[in-house]
Amino acid sequence: MTSLPSQYKYKKAFWILSASSACLIALYVVLIFQTVAHTVARKNTEASMQKLLSSISTTESNYIAMQSSLTPDLAFSRGFVEVKNTIVVRTTQKLSFRN
Repeated sequence: MTSLPSQYKYKKAFWILSASSACLIALYVVLIFQTVAHTVARKNTEASMQKLLSSISTTESNYIAMQSSLTPDLAFSRGFVEVKNTIVVRTTQKLSFRN
């Protein structure tokens, strides 16, 4: 049997290790880009959340101010009327379905 010269002995192992190293480097680069993209998306989401929370806070304070300024005279001037008879209906029966 003929033996291979020493320069070709590890050729297959070299190409396998080179290909796997290239794949791992490519995977590393992709994961770094995804991490950066998710970080930027998170920053943008937090900024929009801050804007929304500010808007909600402003709306709540306007609601409280409007609620405190509501009087019966204002309600009557807007067309609301006072209810004279209030009827409350209560049922104590349990519904059951039979075949």
